Amino acid sequence: MYTIEVKGKYGSVDYLSCTDEEKSTVNMDDLRKVHKECEGDVYTLRAFMEEIDNGIVSSYDGVGYFHDGKHRTNVKVWNNDLTWNDVKDYPYVCWYNK
Repeated sequence: MYTIEVKGKYGSVDYLSCTDEEKSTVNMDDLRKVHKECEGDVYTLRAFMEEIDNGIVSSYDGVGYFHDGKHRTNVKVWNNDLTWNDVKDYPYVCWYNK
């Protein structure tokens, strides 16, 4: 996982993350733009799914919303009714720890 720290709006430390494989293709400036809007940790969709698979993030830790690159949606990541077709067009996840 490739992660950089950024300062949050209220002095918190937030994280922008992508997988090691994505590091050469993901524009970190795009993640910074997403962060300015959502003010939380920002993951690429692939990185977020990796965190779930590794047990690092769970529904007990906080809440996440999909982001389309321009706007955060109201679609929560822990919605069991979602399929891959529902989320494949959202490249980012905004994550808020409890």
